[in-house]
Amino acid sequence: MKKQNSLYRMTTSEMQIMTYLWNSKEPAIASQIVSDLIPTQNCTWKPRSVFTILKSLSEKDLIHDVGYVRTGKTYSRKFAPKVSRAEYLAMQVMNELPDQELPEFLEFFQGKVG
Repeated sequence: MKKQNSLYRMTTSEMQIMTYLWNSKEPAIASQIVSDLIPTQNCTWKPRSVFTILKSLSEKDLIHDVGYVRTGKTYSRKFAPKVSRAEYLAMQVMNELPDQELPEFLEFFQGKVG
C-alpha cells in the first residue's frame, strides 16, 4: 500500500472548514462559510483566504464543486465534502500505521464495536 503523507493532513483552517461542511446539511458557498465561521470559531484567517483554503481542500480531493448558485449579480460555486469524517479518520489511521500493524488495529477495533 502506497502512503501519501500530506494528502491526509489538514491545517487548522482546513479542518475548521471541513468540520463546517461535514456538519452542514447542504453544500455551502464561500461567503456562507465565512459569515458562519469567522464570528464563532476564532478563525485566524482573513475572509478572502477562504478561497485559498477551499482550493487546497479540493487539491487534496477532500471536497468538490457541486454546482453554482446565483448570489447577487454573480454566481458562486457550492462545495460539499467528498469524503465523510469517518472516511477521513480511517485514511489518517491507514496513513500513520505501518502496513504490518493494520491487521492488529482492525482486530482491536472490531473487538470494540462488535
